[in-house]
Parts: sequence; structure tokens; C-alpha cells
Amino acid sequence: MLSPASVPISYAACTDEELVGLSADPESLTPAAREALFAELARRDLEPAEPVEAPEEVERTPFLKRDVRDAHKCGCGSGGGCHGK
Repeated sequence: MLSPASVPISYAACTDEELVGLSADPESLTPAAREALFAELARRDLEPAEPVEAPEEVERTPFLKRDVRDAHKCGCGSGGGCHGK
């Protein structure tokens, strides 16, 4: 079985729009994929997209499996019933 590191990465079949879209979040790619993406952008004389802002950090506690900001939707912590009960 081939390891991901041994598979050549090529973005030659991608459209310009796909390449620019991928370049908006380069941290989601492996280093080899990032290198191949930016090499293909340069080969086509394309500018990478502006980086996507990192998502807002969401407060979690060890007791909750969902975002604290979603608690008000079901009444948790507000004296109301939980999940429609």
C-alpha cells in the first residue's frame, strides 16, 4: 500500500477557480500538497486567495458535548426545560 507521502500531488487538472479556492486555507493541506498547490498557482501566474479567518474559538466545558453558546436554544441553564422536556 502506498503512503500518502509517496503519492505525487498534481493540481494540473484543477480549474483556476478551484486552485484559488484551495489557496484560501493552506493550513488544511499537508506540506507536500501546499507546496504543489503554490507551484501550480505560480506556473499559471495566479495570485493565491486572501487567507480565510480562523473560526472563532468556542468555549466548552468538560461537562458539555456541545457549544456553550447553543445552550440557550434548548433552555439549559436558564431554568427552562431541556430539549423540549
